Amino acid sequence: MQFTRLLACSLVGLGLSCAAASPLRAETNQLRIATQISISYLPAIIAQERKLVEKYAKLNGAGDITVNWSTLFGVNVMNDALLSGSLDIAFGGPPGLAVVWARTRGTKNEIKGISSISAVPLYLVTRRPTVKSISDLTEKDKIAVGAVKVSIHALMLQMAAAKTFGEANFAKLDPLTVAMSMPDAVVAFMSPTSEITANVVTPPYNYLEVSKGNGRVILSSKDVVNGFMSNNLAFTTASFREKNPKVYQAFLKAMEEACETVKREPRVAVDLYLKAIKFQGSAEDVANTYRVVEDPDTEYSLTPHAIGKLADFMFQREIIKVKPDSWRDLFFPEIHNLPGS
Repeated sequence: MQFTRLLACSLVGLGLSCAAASPLRAETNQLRIATQISISYLPAIIAQERKLVEKYAKLNGAGDITVNWSTLFGVNVMNDALLSGSLDIAFGGPPGLAVVWARTRGTKNEIKGISSISAVPLYLVTRRPTVKSISDLTEKDKIAVGAVKVSIHALMLQMAAAKTFGEANFAKLDPLTVAMSMPDAVVAFMSPTSEITANVVTPPYNYLEVSKGNGRVILSSKDVVNGFMSNNLAFTTASFREKNPKVYQAFLKAMEEACETVKREPRVAVDLYLKAIKFQGSAEDVANTYRVVEDPDTEYSLTPHAIGKLADFMFQREIIKVKPDSWRDLFFPEIHNLPGS
């Protein structure tokens, strides 16, 4: 053994080192992923149900791995889990990624995006007949958003306010907003006695509010950013990516196949999703879920959209302290070739 060690060390002159002679550390065989449950997380559900990460890990030489999927709510909870090492990959919204990227930038635990998975539009729906646009909103209105001032729902309203009322008045609608989970907000919106008169929602909730809640769409995220806006991303730490390049690539390939499945077989993808979540809604609810994936305003792909615009806006409002040069600053280089924004 001693002779073998000396022989290995003597190879330094050939460009090798004693450290290189030691066995390389194997990549992880346990991948821990946290996601949430909604149609905008559809590619993650497909990857989970079809074991796509396991498939690509085996194909690219990472071997047999166990993928543990969990459901966590709140991007802060997910980011803390990533930083503590109790989670490997998380799914969440762009504002949460921008905040944690700015916070960890330049550190060994820097968190960046792996890719987008969906750009499902946000809609502002109102049930007050006199409100035709955001210019008509008054103190009589209460607008449900995911979180006041910092959620993607609230930021969309701020960006719309800046365009409508001027940059200095970006927060004009903030006093009208109320933090609520989306299911609770929909229930409140549908109640004629509730103080909630408007709601920022994603499909299929807007279909329900329009068809049964006397709602009308007066604004969409496409109006605000002039195109798609990603609302669900996958992200991880630089340390995890560096230590597990094959597993990282397997995950990325799994997301790519899952997104392609939605494009190629949208109804098959939805059926898989409904079965996975043990859906028990009505036939109308099922039809509305099909509408989401077949809507041309919805995109499931790895390409990040409007991330640069959103991060710039957050920097201008001092929500983040670092201004990215482009959307690519917030993502690892494997997707820098995509036509993101």
